Amino acid sequence: MSTGLAHSALRGHRPAVWFARMRDHGLIPAEVTYRITWLALPVCLAVAVVTSALAALFASLRFSLLRPARALDEASAGRRGLGWLRGPLGAVAVAGACTLSVALSKQSADRAAQGIRRRPTAPAPRAARRRPRWCSAR
Repeated sequence: MSTGLAHSALRGHRPAVWFARMRDHGLIPAEVTYRITWLALPVCLAVAVVTSALAALFASLRFSLLRPARALDEASAGRRGLGWLRGPLGAVAVAGACTLSVALSKQSADRAAQGIRRRPTAPAPRAARRRPRWCSAR
């Protein structure tokens, strides 16, 4: 039980430390403060209840539209695996996300905010930089 209490105490302290480090690195303005509010708990519970109810509705809707014998046959057979296309695409997506996060973590904060750019681009010609009429300041 003492381990659970220590874990709960640290879990409440970790976000404040994380927020302070982001503010120290300039990712968050210094004027912004960290506050814990109890409004997040009911919002999270409401989101969990609504998404669970929608997932149950969509799962049952598929079988309710089938004939009873066909629905029992599909329910007993189980779902198919990932398939030959979804598995490799998922692996490619994860590898791309890891590559992008490593590339952005090795840059300065200013460059990482702009995205990955290997070489500077030439400035646009004067005619291409003109703003639309609706965007001009008066």
